Amino acid sequence: MAIFVSSGVALDNNTNRTILYSNPNASQLIVSLMATIHGTASTNLDVIVSGSTGQYYLTKSNQVPASESLELVANRIVLPSGQTLQVRPSASGEITVYSSLYQIEGAS
Repeated sequence: MAIFVSSGVALDNNTNRTILYSNPNASQLIVSLMATIHGTASTNLDVIVSGSTGQYYLTKSNQVPASESLELVANRIVLPSGQTLQVRPSASGEITVYSSLYQIEGAS
């Protein structure tokens, strides 16, 4: 069974890693991942996947232009259960990341 999950996470005034999604018991199919800047300064953004197999970047230092939006994931990506999807901006500012994914129960 698949459950559609959509969310928006504000990363305002934060340069730490922020977990967008994590589920130890279900795989995820990332459908869309977008970032938008509400302010006047561009920001670089990392999208990181981590888990028992280590850490890797889906995108690293991807610049999100001021007052614009950017699609961070252009193709569907499957994350096995136990993987964590995180984002980290290079500078604090007014940025929001929107994610849309399917949580796939019983898959690994």
